[in-house]
Amino acid sequence: MRNELHFHGPFTLIAEGPDNLFKQKSAKQGGVYLWTFKGEDGYVIDYVGEASHVQGRFVEHLQEQLNGRYSIYDPEKLKEGIRELQWQGYLWRKDEYLRVLDFIRDGENHMQLLQRMLAECRVFYAPIEATSRIRKRIESGILNNIMKMEFYTRSLQNPPQNRLILQYIETPMEIRVSADEVITGLGNLITF
Repeated sequence: MRNELHFHGPFTLIAEGPDNLFKQKSAKQGGVYLWTFKGEDGYVIDYVGEASHVQGRFVEHLQEQLNGRYSIYDPEKLKEGIRELQWQGYLWRKDEYLRVLDFIRDGENHMQLLQRMLAECRVFYAPIEATSRIRKRIESGILNNIMKMEFYTRSLQNPPQNRLILQYIETPMEIRVSADEVITGLGNLITF
């Protein structure tokens, strides 16, 4: 595994054009990705993930968004690092089958909010040939960097329990990080 990781982007999710994530050939491979929103000092990380096929994972994310399982937040507030809930998604909730009816009843409003949020979202991804465990460790290292910055943890969707603990047989590793744009909280070195 190389000791550098470069985040390409920002890419759009729903806008047409060459900057759309689904037009990127290199996003068809595995990597680590960031959901971000453009803030005053750079891009604010909203979510950190990893996948064996980045584009395929984003198809899954968008399907979950469109069916109401994911929460919807005010995109203008996300740019400030503030999570202002507009719809409480029903993913992993006990009463999931009842919540879907609420989502459908106010579907037009939810779709407008979701379109605004997805239009503002920008994705960065770093392709990497690595095992799922290594990608998850890198994801966890990024989360650890962000968690050190109190301001940005208010906007982060990833719960702290998503961070991995090294197994006793694993040696800590470091990887240098770069990006096409300023991504607040990412840092330039990740320990995982």
